[in-house]
Amino acid sequence: RDTTMSALRVPARLFGSHRAPASRAARPRGAVSRIPRRALPSEPAAEPTDSPDAAAETDEASRGVCDAVTIFWDLDNLRPPSGLETVWAFRMVEAAFEFADVAHVRAYARAGTVGEDARTILDAVGVTLVECPAVPEGSDAVLSTDVVNFVRGAGRLASDDSRPDILANEAARAVRESRTHGVMIATRDEGMAECVRFARASEGCVVAIVAGEFVSKAAHRPQFTRPMTQDGDVGVTPGYWRVLQNVAGKGPRGPMGKSKLASAADLTLLWDSRRLFDLPAAASGPDDADGDDEGVREPEASLEEEE
Repeated sequence: RDTTMSALRVPARLFGSHRAPASRAARPRGAVSRIPRRALPSEPAAEPTDSPDAAAETDEASRGVCDAVTIFWDLDNLRPPSGLETVWAFRMVEAAFEFADVAHVRAYARAGTVGEDARTILDAVGVTLVECPAVPEGSDAVLSTDVVNFVRGAGRLASDDSRPDILANEAARAVRESRTHGVMIATRDEGMAECVRFARASEGCVVAIVAGEFVSKAAHRPQFTRPMTQDGDVGVTPGYWRVLQNVAGKGPRGPMGKSKLASAADLTLLWDSRRLFDLPAAASGPDDADGDDEGVREPEASLEEEE
């Protein structure tokens, strides 16, 4: 069966819409579920019955914790299906808007692994692509080094000064002009734990976030099909939320507790590329008063999820 989600409206230039709208607190929570690391109990507890909305209230204080969040996206580890690069980048920016009003995405991949079509799409939506040496773990080494240098440089990377595309990027410029910074490392690679730990311990980084598919594979096992779909098969439904909490486990024995990467961060965002989520419509600006969709782009094809 194919589940189709159509009529998605995605900003054509994310770096042109890098500031979160004032109403972001009332918008749908998006494709990631937030589990603060410190909120995980150390002892087994009864099965939770909290709804996603109730859980969201527990970490309301995380909103607006810094001026800007820079997203370090490990493309070699978290690679979107062809044609969905814009949607994934938009999701990361929406997640970053939970913590700051400015967000910039930097994507890291080994040279030769990003095709021309994907490169064009990423550039069109304001994602900075950083090509890394075409050797094993090449992108990991560059990404982790950039995270450390970014934090040490108070939101600036000296290597960016030699790249006109970064200097011209509105979101990247807004990050450099921001006073306080946070980082989001989008990966499931446990080898990134050390740079996340460094960022978290640094005074130059207000919040260190990890986004990765920690429990997605376990959550989509056949035995969870019924609870995952009983309240609908799109978005963060109560059934989906219960399954996530069940497979995430409690305390150090669960998959989240065992992960050095998740434990190194201030909090972890659960990425799920196997489920459909509604995208909030892009806010219309003054130039859109005539009804044209300037600044937004309708995907040419619907998003499909195969079971």
